[in-house]
Amino acid sequence: MTEIDLKKEEIDLFFDMQPTLSGVIHSLEDKFKIQGLVICEVWINNMKLSIEQESAYAKTSREQVESMKIVLDELSALVLDSIVSTVESFQKLKAESLTLSEVLRVQSATENHQRISDLIRSAEFIVEMLKALRGHLKFDLEQWQEAESGLLNCVQELYTAYEKKSDVLMADVLEYEWSNAIDVWLQVLEQIGTSEGDGTDQGRPLQNP
Repeated sequence: MTEIDLKKEEIDLFFDMQPTLSGVIHSLEDKFKIQGLVICEVWINNMKLSIEQESAYAKTSREQVESMKIVLDELSALVLDSIVSTVESFQKLKAESLTLSEVLRVQSATENHQRISDLIRSAEFIVEMLKALRGHLKFDLEQWQEAESGLLNCVQELYTAYEKKSDVLMADVLEYEWSNAIDVWLQVLEQIGTSEGDGTDQGRPLQNP
């Protein structure tokens, strides 16, 4: 990672055409994007900004910025970290789906409504996260589309089973179709992780042994 510190005089000199903090940040993003770098941390007046704070402070006047520090990392490294994080999320999702499947064989879906809702939201969130990453990855389009549609179809099957009040069908979907759909994604991400590594079988391992 690379850190760059900017004093008020430098900010005012180099970004005099940007009246707001968001304008300064966007200018920096565009500048370093050409070099294959992305901003992963922003510090303003010695305070690290979270993603939420960046949005809240977006319209802050540039003149209020006394100091600024940005932390840069290579895009490829951040993408690989995101893939690893997604794999871990899928593994947790699979474990929860199998546990919930067992529960639904002895309890009703109504009693477990919140767990079912959380599971579906988690799956949809992961798919949206993958869509955001998609433009930065090397992948087989057909395999990606198969994995994407497979999991979304499972979500729809789960909705249908819930509407039919069929606890057995929901348990079956979670144990078989849902679990298999996640395995397909894990295979796709493992291949991507290898190609995003060093291009050989020595790429960073993504799945737990």
